[in-house]
Amino acid sequence: MAAPPVRNVLLVSDDRQLADALDRQRPPDAALCRVDALESPDAAGLDRDDLWIDLDAWPHERPMPRASVVFYAHGPAQGERLPAALLVRKPCSQDAAAAVWSIRAPSASAPAPPGDDPLVALPAWLQSIHVLDLRELCHALVTHLPPALGYREASLYLCDASQQVLTLAESSCNRPIDLAVRLSPDTSHVLALAARCGRAVVARDADDACRALGAGVRARQMDAADGGCLLAPLSAPGRLGGLLVCTARLSGGNRPPPWMPAVLSFAGRALSHARLHEQARIEARVDGLTGLYNYRWMTETLRRELQRAQRHDVPLTLLMLDLDGLKQVNDRCGHRAGDAVLRHVAAVIRSALREADSAARCGGDEFVLLLPDTDAAGAMHVAERVVRGLRDARCGHGGQELPVAASVGVAQWRSGWTVEQWIEAADQAMYAAKRAKLRPDGDQDHDAPALRAAPADLPSGPSRTV
Repeated sequence: MAAPPVRNVLLVSDDRQLADALDRQRPPDAALCRVDALESPDAAGLDRDDLWIDLDAWPHERPMPRASVVFYAHGPAQGERLPAALLVRKPCSQDAAAAVWSIRAPSASAPAPPGDDPLVALPAWLQSIHVLDLRELCHALVTHLPPALGYREASLYLCDASQQVLTLAESSCNRPIDLAVRLSPDTSHVLALAARCGRAVVARDADDACRALGAGVRARQMDAADGGCLLAPLSAPGRLGGLLVCTARLSGGNRPPPWMPAVLSFAGRALSHARLHEQARIEARVDGLTGLYNYRWMTETLRRELQRAQRHDVPLTLLMLDLDGLKQVNDRCGHRAGDAVLRHVAAVIRSALREADSAARCGGDEFVLLLPDTDAAGAMHVAERVVRGLRDARCGHGGQELPVAASVGVAQWRSGWTVEQWIEAADQAMYAAKRAKLRPDGDQDHDAPALRAAPADLPSGPSRTV
């Protein structure tokens, strides 16, 4: 039996922000009435088709009546189970509010979703796509959303607007599929056409999808044996976030559920928010001037890599690099010239690193290089590449060549060292290299050896903390 249409909704909540969000997305033919959590829904004396409850405001000592939608900001207390309902995390965004109304109160002109009450199947996947973690969201969009839409498998492509390419982020398909698809205007690939068309395409099979989008048979590169398919662009206003490709229809017919547009719109906004969150998370750990990681990244990564080295008994080496004479460059040529030197050094460091290595700018003129699975001898080779690159490459600014030199300390982690002791060992080696360059007049001899390994004994104590 189809679920009866919902027209009168009683919301039990003290959260006016939640009530306002729901009221703004309320369909014209539906009514929303809010009562305080201390007031019993039955005592309110109001006719209702649906009961929605704010779990955070509901008194724990009072039995909870059967509700179809439950909002919550905090998880249940230990041992307490969430009720069998459509679960929506707070704060409830406008997109989430619209999705709730679309599921529970579709407009009078739209047919009700087929089958039994959808609340049995919907909570898991709807809750799973209300997250900010990009990796978790991509996994949920591929594993939880397709079955709710009636498909067995799916692939999710993320859009890189700067490179004009769709890149595969997650897939549940057990067959070869495209890893990337160009989005340039001359591309006739069916996935590129689907991404550019701006609307979901529901087709009987891949051939039908190609005909609907005007893609040639040789360009479509989709398995026609998949049966029904859905090509759904996931967009936020004015920006394509990705493309969801669902294949292998689970049941007969290709009629999509009436709430599919609202859910796809919500998924598009969720993907946009997750990508912005991921970008902010990365930028919080990246130095804006050089593009290398920053001190915050170093504090997180050193401990994690040290634990991995302990667990797997593999070598791990740290390089501490300090520029010689950056202050003189700033004083003589200005800070923009000093910035040019820092960017130049970062480029040289990147060119010397291997794929598994990483680097951070941790101070004004100080850099840290982390070399996993590398002993001190191997790290010395990397350090030599950096020093040689700084010596041979030319750094210029405003038509003037700028001198670039550095002192480097190398310290391989040893059993029993803390992170602080490890950094101190690299520091001591770096300052030993710098002292070896000092001439009697106090100036640096840039032709002197620029590398030093850590001393054999344990450092006496850390000169800095992490």
